[in-house]
Amino acid sequence: MPATPSWKEDHISQVPTLQLLQNLGWTYLAPAEALEMRTGRAANVILHGVLEQQLRAMNVIRYRGSSGDTALRVPVESRSGALG
Repeated sequence: MPATPSWKEDHISQVPTLQLLQNLGWTYLAPAEALEMRTGRAANVILHGVLEQQLRAMNVIRYRGSSGDTALRVPVESRSGALG
């Protein structure tokens, strides 16, 4: 007799979604690792270190021949205050 398929949500929805996202290049974070990156607060849904790193990689700001990151620092810090 064939085994009955599992109808648990994590088997039919969450696991396939995680596999798809990993195949697209996303990195899975274990719950403990994600909590650490959220500075110990589960309510902090934005991983500020990752956000800042990605913004720096995607945006090169040049002004009068020099580059800087002041324009990136302000939005990240202002959002931190709003969420904290």
